[in-house]
Amino acid sequence: MADITGQAVSVQFLTDAGWQDIGEVSDDIVYCDGAGDGGIDIVVANDTVQNLLFRNRGDGTFEDVGAPAGIAFDVEGNARGAMG
Repeated sequence: MADITGQAVSVQFLTDAGWQDIGEVSDDIVYCDGAGDGGIDIVVANDTVQNLLFRNRGDGTFEDVGAPAGIAFDVEGNARGAMG
């Protein structure tokens, strides 16, 4: 279960959400209702690797939808990092 009351998302949450550590350096984390459905979604802005968008499924789980949302990769398939 995610604890989104602090300034950072716990490693346990990311593991539970199915995210695997691929060595990225996260620059920032934003909590928002990006889907407009009342659930808190999580955006992770990374340095030189793809950004992540975890959509709240409303049942205690999250789905990484960064690629279909267009924030993970550009049109040429390159990782879309938030820095540089």
